[in-house]
Amino acid sequence: MKRGMIVFALGAVCALALTACGGGGAASSSGGDSTPTIEGKWKAEDPRDAYLEFGAPDGDGKGSYKGKDGCNSIAGTFTMQADNADVKQGPSTLMACPGVNDWLSKIGSLSIAGDNMTVKDDKGKEIGTLTRAD
Repeated sequence: MKRGMIVFALGAVCALALTACGGGGAASSSGGDSTPTIEGKWKAEDPRDAYLEFGAPDGDGKGSYKGKDGCNSIAGTFTMQADNADVKQGPSTLMACPGVNDWLSKIGSLSIAGDNMTVKDDKGKEIGTLTRAD
């Protein structure tokens, strides 16, 4: 009986250790994988309620995003290549919001370094940054 209990206990410990090391969750830009992930929510500092939320890209690196530029809802598609993505704007609302910097609505491309995303316009000029929110 003792030997059976020891074998059972060792098996349970090994199973827990493998589960803990397996990682079972989504890939992260700060984990062992050196390729940054775009998936998830990214927030701006200014305006405070501006954000983009990206879905997981498919096997060809294509996916969609949605968000808010601080005033209007925005959406579109992206094509990821390593730590850069080309972004195509889709539908958005067109509310007038005096005094709101809607820089995020001008997105054309982006690059990711860890938990920071650099947003560029369609000419490649940096227009702002976002930080991973989740």
